[in-house]
Amino acid sequence: MKSRVGVVLLWIILCVCISIIAIQAPKLISALTKEEKPIRYGTYSTDAQTNQCINNLWHISKLLQQGKLPGKDIVCPVSKNPYVVTTIEGDAVVRCPNPELHGFAEILVSKKAPVPEVRK
Repeated sequence: MKSRVGVVLLWIILCVCISIIAIQAPKLISALTKEEKPIRYGTYSTDAQTNQCINNLWHISKLLQQGKLPGKDIVCPVSKNPYVVTTIEGDAVVRCPNPELHGFAEILVSKKAPVPEVRK
């Protein structure tokens, strides 16, 4: 009788463990397959003013994550123009007003993609 109770108890414990693993499996899979985003896309050499522009976009990214938009007081260090704010499909996107002065096609950040991007 005691051995039968022990076997049933082991089966119950095994079923509970399998249930817990099955419930946690999606979280584990997403944690293992999640792509890390690099701080910068590509290996661009930039000057001090471009670095300052990127630093400004990091500050703007923090504001966007807090639900705030940048004011006209945050300006591009080269052109002295405020950053351009647009809303695309519910996402606030902030771009450098004159990225060509830095030698790039675009320098931007958005609420959904909080890491500043530099595009040639």
